[in-house]
Amino acid sequence: MPQFLRRASRLQVGDQICTGGLFDRYHIATREPCHLDGFDRIKLTFPHREALYLASDDLLEVTYLAAPRGDPPPQPRLGAIAVARIPLPFDRAGETDKTEIHPGEIGVCYYVAHHPGLGVHFYFIFERGAYTGYTDDNTAGDYLLLTDEHSPQLANYRHGGDDILERDYRKGVFQPAFDLALTEDGRRPKRPPSVFDS
Repeated sequence: MPQFLRRASRLQVGDQICTGGLFDRYHIATREPCHLDGFDRIKLTFPHREALYLASDDLLEVTYLAAPRGDPPPQPRLGAIAVARIPLPFDRAGETDKTEIHPGEIGVCYYVAHHPGLGVHFYFIFERGAYTGYTDDNTAGDYLLLTDEHSPQLANYRHGGDDILERDYRKGVFQPAFDLALTEDGRRPKRPPSVFDS
């Protein structure tokens, strides 16, 4: 089942959280604000599992069910924000040497293409300038996780080729999208600990 990342502040009762293992999926039983160690937190409880306390902007992996409760998962579209899952080598914008897309690196969708016989491809550029395309079956799979964030500044971006893409990257056109995925105090998106694993 596909997964995506949702801010803790947007989680709903009934959402199914994945903690990494194939069968480690737990439905949220209750959700309530609380105050812990001097900070405002969101308390999530699960049937027969330890409660989880999160900051409002922490990210959790949510499994998309056939008949989900709450909002459907975000779909790849222009301006969609994603987080890379595995390292991949690709050309860096504006340079000739190679770089890697690092796990945890934030990317934004800048182009959606329909290739005859190959289906839909979604193209993302990442914080360090690497860019590549993903097919529909791996966009929310092994390679990256979509978040429920979307950059309105890039919703109408027109891809004019790699030279223009690299120029726009150097000009900071994509920076607002990268910043959008950060937490409220400018930290990297925080992934939750696997408190369920024993």
